[in-house]
Amino acid sequence: MKQFHIAGYLKKYQFLIVILSLLAGLFFYVYMQRQQTYSATAVISYTNDGAEDGLAPDGSQIDVSEIYSSQVMSRVFERMGLNYDDHNLDELRSRVSINEIVSEEDKAVAEAKNEAGETVESKPTKYYVTFTAKRNDSDQPEKFARQVLDNMLDVYIQTYGENHINTSLAANDISDVNARDYDYLEMAELLENSINDALESVENRYNENNNFRSAENGYSFSDLYQKFSFLKSTEVSNVFAYILNNQVTKNREALLAKYQNRIESYHLENNASQTEIDAINAVIDSYVTMMRESGNTDIKADYILEMVHDTGQEDHSNIDQTVEYDVLMKDYVNNRKDFEWALIDTAYCKYIMEIYSGEASVGTVVKLDAPETDSSDAEKAAADQQSDTADAKDDAEVPAAPTGVKTASQEVVDNTAAMLADLVSQTNELYTLMDQVNAEYNEYAGAENISLLSNIVVVANRRILLYTGIVVIIFLCIFCAAAVVIGRLGDIVDFYMYKDRKYDLPNRIGCDKFMEGYANRLVPQHFCCIVLRVSKMKEKNSRYGREKMDNMLLKFNEMVKEIFPVGEECFIALNSVGQYVIFTKNMTKEHMDAYVGYLEHEAAEYNEAVECKIEYDCGSVESTSSGVYRIKLLLMNAMHGLKPAQTLFCRQEDR
Repeated sequence: MKQFHIAGYLKKYQFLIVILSLLAGLFFYVYMQRQQTYSATAVISYTNDGAEDGLAPDGSQIDVSEIYSSQVMSRVFERMGLNYDDHNLDELRSRVSINEIVSEEDKAVAEAKNEAGETVESKPTKYYVTFTAKRNDSDQPEKFARQVLDNMLDVYIQTYGENHINTSLAANDISDVNARDYDYLEMAELLENSINDALESVENRYNENNNFRSAENGYSFSDLYQKFSFLKSTEVSNVFAYILNNQVTKNREALLAKYQNRIESYHLENNASQTEIDAINAVIDSYVTMMRESGNTDIKADYILEMVHDTGQEDHSNIDQTVEYDVLMKDYVNNRKDFEWALIDTAYCKYIMEIYSGEASVGTVVKLDAPETDSSDAEKAAADQQSDTADAKDDAEVPAAPTGVKTASQEVVDNTAAMLADLVSQTNELYTLMDQVNAEYNEYAGAENISLLSNIVVVANRRILLYTGIVVIIFLCIFCAAAVVIGRLGDIVDFYMYKDRKYDLPNRIGCDKFMEGYANRLVPQHFCCIVLRVSKMKEKNSRYGREKMDNMLLKFNEMVKEIFPVGEECFIALNSVGQYVIFTKNMTKEHMDAYVGYLEHEAAEYNEAVECKIEYDCGSVESTSSGVYRIKLLLMNAMHGLKPAQTLFCRQEDR
C-alpha cells in the first residue's frame, strides 16, 4: 500500500477543494443575504414636567407602547402608501422594540437607595426605539427600516400631543349636510351649532397657546376664531333671516311636526329634571329645618347631614358629609340649568311654529316667564309649560290662517339652497384650515415634550462577509479532511482490489481498469507497450526450490520497477505470475529499446552470481513506428512478438 502522505492527497484534489469551498461560501452568502435584517434605531427623551415620575402632561402614565400602537401604525401605512396585502400591520408592530436607557449614575443611586431601604420612584425618561426590517419587506430594506421608524416617531409625537396635551377639536358633522333629508331651517341650525362648537374649540386652543401659527397656511387660532365669529354673525344670521322671513320650507307640515316633537321631548326632560330638583330641595329643606331646631349655631354641618341621611342603618364614618352636601348643590345647579335651557328651547320651537303658522312674524318678541327657584313656583312653571305644550299641539292641529302663511317662490327656494350651500362650503373650508393648524399644533406640542436625542441609525444585524469568510475556511478544512479520507480509502481499495500485494504492482484487474481508460479513444503518439514474461518457472521451481524461485522473481520485479519507474508516464502491471505489462507515454522506439536493453544488462549481472538465474521473454511495440493506436492491439502485438531475451548468461552457454 502507498505510504500515507497528506500533502499528496491535498495536491491531487486541491482545485476541487478550493472550488467547492468557494461555492459553499457563495451559497451561504446568498442565503444570508435573503435572511439579512436591518435595524433602525433612534433615542427619544420625555422632557415634560413629571416625566421622571412616569407621567405625561395630562397626568396619565407614560405608556411607551403607544409608539407602535395600531393607531400610529395605521397612519404610518397611510403616509407611506403601504398595502395591507403586502405588509401585515401586526407583524410590523411586533418588530418594534423599546428599551429604557438608564445611566450608570442612576443605577448607582438606585442601588444605594435600595440598600438603604428607600423606594426609588424616579423612572427612565430616555428610550431606544428600534424597528427591524426584513429582506422581503422591500427591495431596499435598509431604506425601508429608516422610513418606517421616521414616520412612526413623527406620527407618535403628533398623536402624543393629541392624546396627552391637546384635546381633540370639534368634529365637522356638516360636510355632507346637503345630502341628508333636512329642511332648510334645520340645516341652518346644524350649521350654527357646528360653528359654535368650532368657536369653543378654537378659543380653548388660543387660551393654551396664543403665539402658535401654522407654517403651512399661516393661520393662528386667533385668526380662525375671528373667521368663525364673522361667519356666524353675518352669513348665519342672513340665512336665518332669509329663511324665516320667506317661510322657506320643503314640507311645512313635516317641519311643524318636528318642532312639536321637540317641545314634547323638552317637556319629558323637564319632568325628569323637576323630579331631581324636588328631591334635592327636600334634602336642603330638612337640613335648614334641623339647623333651626337645634338652636346651636356652632354645630357642624356633617352632624346635621348624618341625621338627614339616617346613618343608623349604615356606617358612614368614612364619608365626608360636607363634601356630599357640595355634591348635592352641584347636582341642583346642573339640573336647574338643564331645566332653564329646556324652557328656552321650548320657547324657540313655539316661536318657529308661530312663524310658519302665520301667527307671528320675524322680529316678534317672545315672552318667556322663567320660574323662580322656589319649588312651588317651579311646579307652577312646569304646569304652565305643560299647558302651553297642549295649546301648541292643539294649535298645530288647527290649520293656520291663510293670511299669515307665505308660500315661497321657486326663486326664493333656489336662493335659500344657494345660500346654505355657500355657507356649508365656507364652513368646510374653515374646518379644513382648523384641522391643518391643529395637526401642526399637535406636532409642535408633542415635540415640546418629546425630543429626539439622535439621528436614526440603520445597521445590518448580521456581518455576512465575516461569516462567509469563516464558512469558506470551515468548508476548506472539511474538504481537505474529506480529500485525505477519500484518497486514503482509494488507496485501500486499490491495494485490496487492484494490486498484487506481494509484488506491490497492479494486478490483472488493475491492468484492465487502466486499459478501459483508452477503450473509446486512441492512444497518443510514442505510446509504447512492453510485455515481459519469466520463462521456465515450473522447471526452476522443481530444480531450485520455492525459496530460490521466489527470490529470483522478487529480484526481477525490483529491476522492472527501478528501470521503468511507476508514475504518470509509466504504468506497470503484473498481469499474471511472472508476466509484466508496461505502458509508457512519450517514449520513442529508440528509448524503448534502450530501456529493454538496460533490463537485459541488469539481469545478466544478477545471473553471474546466483544459481537460479533470470530468464524471460520480451515483446515490445511503439504506436508511431507501428501505426497502431488502439491499446488492445498494441498489447496483442507485443505479446505476439515475445522472444527470449538475449541475456549474457545465454550467450556464455551458447559458447
